[in-house]
Amino acid sequence: ERCKQCGRVFDAFAKRKGVDRSHLRFLYNGNIRIRDNQTLGELDIENFGQIDVVRSERAVSGIITIIVKDPMNVQNNTHFKMQTTKMMRRIFQVFAQRRNMQRHNFRFLHCGVPIDDNETPEHHDMEHGCKIDVVLNRGGC
Repeated sequence: ERCKQCGRVFDAFAKRKGVDRSHLRFLYNGNIRIRDNQTLGELDIENFGQIDVVRSERAVSGIITIIVKDPMNVQNNTHFKMQTTKMMRRIFQVFAQRRNMQRHNFRFLHCGVPIDDNETPEHHDMEHGCKIDVVLNRGGC
């Protein structure tokens, strides 16, 4: 069914294989991460399209290291250790403070998707070593 959310299919796959679902990642075309709320129709996966399954590097302890890429100095990435259930607000504030700027001057993205301050790494399915892109907000009309 092209309208069924992929998460339900992934849960069934993990159950059939006897594997903890949180230890699996599902990829299309070898590198496009499929999220639970996406559908096959949305992803434009045709009949007999191939979805790859790989073991996740998700931290069992619930603590991961996130790498925040600095837009002003690509050699100067910032590493943050945090729990996967804690809100991202704090690391975004610290990132801005270390650059003597205000938090609202930046937008933070994971896989091209904006991250809100009150969201968690778990919300975005982040794993140990995950990278967050930072974009400078531009003032204007």
